Amino acid sequence: MLKFYSSVLELKSILINDKVFKRVAKISLFLILTIVGAKIEIPVEPVPFTLQTLFVVLSGAFLGKKDGFIAQSLYLLMGAIGIPVFAGPLAGFARLIGPTGGYLLSFPTAAFIAGYFYERWNSIFLLFFATIISVFSIYVFGVLHLNLFYLHDFNKSIVAGAAIFSIWEIAKIVTIVFVYKGISR
Repeated sequence: MLKFYSSVLELKSILINDKVFKRVAKISLFLILTIVGAKIEIPVEPVPFTLQTLFVVLSGAFLGKKDGFIAQSLYLLMGAIGIPVFAGPLAGFARLIGPTGGYLLSFPTAAFIAGYFYERWNSIFLLFFATIISVFSIYVFGVLHLNLFYLHDFNKSIVAGAAIFSIWEIAKIVTIVFVYKGISR
């Protein structure tokens, strides 16, 4: 009987370690995808076109609110300590207070928002709504930061920091929902 309990405890330990490994692997995957998304860039001043937001929202959708938040927080931490994970060749804390800082700092929140709603909703209409809210949160932070610290003109900030990306973001929102629905089946 003692052998049986010992085997059960060993199996439980293996399963727990397997769950932890899978969780870390999934978080790492979305961390890497966000880095790759940052490097796929069309340089435009003051904020470049990238695929980061696609992977930020997908991280929340696939990982859930907690792990999506963790993946994006790790991304920010890596960039803040100088690892070149952000768009462009520069890295470091200065990027978080630069023109794109508001966007970058919103990533954990946007992933959390996406995860929160994607964990609760399954209809395609509601997933579009959740994705729009998540992406919108990125632009709210980004435009406000751009206005307060760089352009000092709210209308110019909206044009340079949001309006210019509208078609691009609509395409990403559609992609996010259909990728999620396609893979989660």
